[in-house]
Amino acid sequence: MIHSLNLPDTGVIILQYWFNIHANDCALAITAHYVDDNFQLREELLEFQHVAERHTGVNLACHVHRVLHKYDIYDKLYCITTDNAANNTTMMRFLSHLFNVEDNMKWSGADHHIPASHM
Repeated sequence: MIHSLNLPDTGVIILQYWFNIHANDCALAITAHYVDDNFQLREELLEFQHVAERHTGVNLACHVHRVLHKYDIYDKLYCITTDNAANNTTMMRFLSHLFNVEDNMKWSGADHHIPASHM
C-alpha cells in the first residue's frame, strides 16, 4: 500500500461498506479518485479493512480522518461519496469538527458530501 499520493490540489474520497447484519460486522474500503498532471483519471485503494468497533458516524469519521492523515491528503480532500445511511451524515458532521479542531481547517461536510442512493 502506498503512504503518499501525488494528488493535485483536490481529490475525491469514496467510502464503501459491507455489512453482515447477523454478526453486526463491517468491512470498509476507502478509495481516492483524482485526475493526474496528464489528465488521466486515477484511483488508489487507501484502505480495506475490518472495522472492529461499532460503525457509528463518530467512529467512521475518526477512521477516515486517520487514513487521510496517513497518506497526508487531508488538506486535499474535496468531497466524500457514501451511501445515504444516516451514520454517514453524522460522519461528515464529525469529520468537519475533526478538521476544524485538530487541523485548524475549515471544511464543510454538508457541502462536500455526495450521498448516493445505490453503491
